[in-house]
Amino acid sequence: MLNVSYKPLIVRLLSLLIFIVPIYCEAKSIKLLNSLLESAYSVHITDGYVDYTDMKGNRRFTKYHEVLATFDVGTLESKEDRIAFWLNTYNALAVKMVIQGVTPVNTMGRIKFFRTTQHLVGGKKYDLNAIEAMLAKFEDPRIYFALTDAAYTAPQLKVEAYRGADINRQLNDSTSDFINDNRKNRFLKSLEIAKLSKIFERKARNFGESETDLIAWIAEYVLDEEVQKGLRLGRYKIEYLDYEYNINGKRDYGKRDIMKKF
Repeated sequence: MLNVSYKPLIVRLLSLLIFIVPIYCEAKSIKLLNSLLESAYSVHITDGYVDYTDMKGNRRFTKYHEVLATFDVGTLESKEDRIAFWLNTYNALAVKMVIQGVTPVNTMGRIKFFRTTQHLVGGKKYDLNAIEAMLAKFEDPRIYFALTDAAYTAPQLKVEAYRGADINRQLNDSTSDFINDNRKNRFLKSLEIAKLSKIFERKARNFGESETDLIAWIAEYVLDEEVQKGLRLGRYKIEYLDYEYNINGKRDYGKRDIMKKF
């Protein structure tokens, strides 16, 4: 028979376990999600180009979306963890849609891709626009250079999953990589013209109140010292490049519509 004097201690231990176990399981779930995503990406992504044909049969990518559907989003307490989670979710859902034959290559396709296709995340349904709107509330413009909507001129899809503990470094890296990628932005030294991604025009209010503010913001990430100096001195005129919605498929079919592959 249990000694009465031990009962209060056992009750306290049980209460502690009830508190700890959900947190432990949730931490495991986050690690599982990131592990599944990186396992799939590491095999099917090269230099930002996605092998959608082979990704379609990747069991780990399928499992990722199964876990994502029931994941308890409410347990993500820190801002950093929420940013990382929703970035991974957005990017993985974009890949999933392309695999399923939904692409943003034309107007009707974009409506379906961003607005009318619902995805189950944590027991609730979201479209890509809704997820982007949630991320916009964090008021960090670097987020837009980590969101990959499967377009050729979108930010490069990384093999590394975003993580709360590393999110500041990862956002800085993604922003720098995007700004210095001449497929996305071009700085013509002789003409002193900055040909910028359409993303900067669409999200202009996130970078300040004027083009001067935008140029100053971009200059912080430009690696070419001569260009950086010219930007800071306000010498560069801005022009915006067209946004190419052709799919960011692997190099052997480049910018062709992925739908032709299925």
